[in-house]
Amino acid sequence: MLATPEPKAAATRGPSQRPNTKDPRLSVVIPAFNAEETLGETLDCLVAQTFAAWEAIVVDDASTDDTAAIARRYADADPRIQLVGQARGGASAARNRGMAHARAAWLLFLDADDWVAADFMEKMLAAARRKPGAGAVYCAYNRVSPDGRRLAQDWYEDLAKAPFASFARGCPPAIHSVIARRDLVVEVGGFDPSLMTCEDWDIWQKIARTGARFVELPETLAFYRMRPGSLSMQTAQMLKDGLTVSSRARGPDPRVPRPHPAFANGVPSGATEG
Repeated sequence: MLATPEPKAAATRGPSQRPNTKDPRLSVVIPAFNAEETLGETLDCLVAQTFAAWEAIVVDDASTDDTAAIARRYADADPRIQLVGQARGGASAARNRGMAHARAAWLLFLDADDWVAADFMEKMLAAARRKPGAGAVYCAYNRVSPDGRRLAQDWYEDLAKAPFASFARGCPPAIHSVIARRDLVVEVGGFDPSLMTCEDWDIWQKIARTGARFVELPETLAFYRMRPGSLSMQTAQMLKDGLTVSSRARGPDPRVPRPHPAFANGVPSGATEG
């Protein structure tokens, strides 16, 4: 197994940027299964943030490598990071468990092999403040190839114009290019553990059905690591789960207790909002 990396020191902070462990503004939930090769880099991107009032919950999904040891090392070095564990349940169950420990009004779901820019939190929360009543904020992101090349920017302006219609068709953003209000995520029941893939599409679709506003931030602030063995590369499973999520958009969804009247019965095939 790999040696446990040393946590990187955060950039020097002024008095207003000292870590705030009592009143976090953003909770970061990180499901982690056998992530010893990448978890340190993911946690380093949080420690380097220009915004200090955050907390991170690493949920170890019964890893058999040094994932828990790495997370514990970071937690010992930074009180904003905590480690919780669970029996093997998959990413959705891990996110739901982490969310139960989250205290902030805003949530970021960050996988253990991805990362965000140093000013991600600062800019995303500022965008939320500029749009009172926003339910989610999304930014552009880059896919990063296994050899480290950043591919073309992924950006979907139309998502902000018609969220439910957009999520009826597909899932434009990467999961960690979105922050969402915790109360909305809780209201729609969190992530569906029965989905091995497309679980992010499912939850954004549920939130959009409430009529929540998705605010756009057209800057590349999130980075998605492409790996041959990742679930997103399992096309047969993604097709199966994608058909399930897509079909849910075509009719009522009892998991959403307070749908917007316009979306209560779903979006008929070929229909668009607005």
